[in-house]
Amino acid sequence: SGNLTDERLVYIAHKSDEDAAAAVAGTIAGYEPHISLLLKPVSINSDAFTSAEIETINGSENFASGPAGNGVNWLVDPVLIPGRGVYMGEGYTGNPGGKKYIDIVRTVDNVSFLLKAQLIKTVGNLRISRSGLRALTAQMEAVLEPLVRTEVIEGYDIVIPILTLLDKDPNTLTPAELNQINNAQSQRVVEVLVAVDYAGAIHRLAITLKFE
Repeated sequence: SGNLTDERLVYIAHKSDEDAAAAVAGTIAGYEPHISLLLKPVSINSDAFTSAEIETINGSENFASGPAGNGVNWLVDPVLIPGRGVYMGEGYTGNPGGKKYIDIVRTVDNVSFLLKAQLIKTVGNLRISRSGLRALTAQMEAVLEPLVRTEVIEGYDIVIPILTLLDKDPNTLTPAELNQINNAQSQRVVEVLVAVDYAGAIHRLAITLKFE
């Protein structure tokens, strides 16, 4: 609670004398940002939690409303995975009410970084014009399209409000719209809105068997 509720913090419950924080950090760093941390191996020795202990750590759960989760992960040795090993029991961030899963935070950060790195060279070069802003859109698409093809993200939308106004017939522009264009060109500031559709990995399966 309080300052400890943060999507950039990761909490781990364990039964080990080893450095669980370092082990979990190593696991997180070992995967691409969009990869879920659920059931990923952790290099640590830790005794298993009982079902009751896991329920206490995770909070109440049902498949109709989804897992509650309180932002604390745990280590587990799954029965259905051959051999022995310690794995992440979940991939929560420290803020289950916000960005609940670690891969969401890492993916958003990564996409944001890639876009900014691509666009930094456009500052001071591209014009606030129809052709300049379309070139800006093309540069962002060059970053986002490969992420769609590799299924990192499902899709995206790019909106540049000033470009929308510049595409209109100049004779139909209202005084307020003309003022927006003039302000953008005089102040040399352009607002760009990017919406990304991110669909994370499956974390729960509800399977019903019916024998007839």
